[in-house]
Amino acid sequence: MFASNYFEKTFLNCFTGVGATAPQSLYLRLFSSNPTDTGLAGTEISYTGYQPQLITFSAPETYSSGLAISNSSLIEFPQAGEEAGNITHIGIFDSSTGGNMLIYGELNEIITIRQGEAPIFLAGEIKFYNTGNLSTYYKRIMLNFLRNVNLQPISPYMGLYSGNPESGGVELTGDNYSRPAITFSAPYETGTGVMQIKNSAQIEFNRASSNWGNSDYRVILDSNSAGQVVWFKEQNLRDFNTGRKYIINAESLLVGVN
Repeated sequence: MFASNYFEKTFLNCFTGVGATAPQSLYLRLFSSNPTDTGLAGTEISYTGYQPQLITFSAPETYSSGLAISNSSLIEFPQAGEEAGNITHIGIFDSSTGGNMLIYGELNEIITIRQGEAPIFLAGEIKFYNTGNLSTYYKRIMLNFLRNVNLQPISPYMGLYSGNPESGGVELTGDNYSRPAITFSAPYETGTGVMQIKNSAQIEFNRASSNWGNSDYRVILDSNSAGQVVWFKEQNLRDFNTGRKYIINAESLLVGVN
């Protein structure tokens, strides 16, 4: 399944200091065509008795090099009063009518709705997982938004690491080393349908006044000291000897989720 533009934007806004209140309830809705990232396309199934159904998710678990949530119980739709065609996609919304789509996906197998039949999804059958450059800690935060946990604003800072921060990597240290704050743009959609943010101002580290060592990872953290890793990405190995100054140009640090 995929995150909608709305959900991606909601999460990325946290990097700009804007939190979000989690939806109180989520509803599974059935589609005969792709609702797409916008949630405005596609055709929702319609038959006598049809109603979107409440869906709740399990706690995030490790899955496919990331974290995943799945529906925690069986979901059964009302019986169809007549034949209603094929279900090809599903969408999960914050309302049973209208509202905002948060995630969506294509079914592995098309479900044909015949008169007198009730579409059913077994517990664990609907799965949404998050891979990519978010830290495990923040993947869990993103997924838990779908479990009625509010998103808190993030105060982002840039750190330089030697090694992957989730596989034993360590942050550089030395005289005059500190994490600079990052200012991000508002989220925008790329040509590939991914929502993204970029640094709206130059990110400038202090000049190294001692040998800090080598860095091969850019890391975003949620505090100017200690805190949690938010996002990380491998970069070309850079050495920070005395006198070296590291600058990240405006609009060159790109962060997206999908």
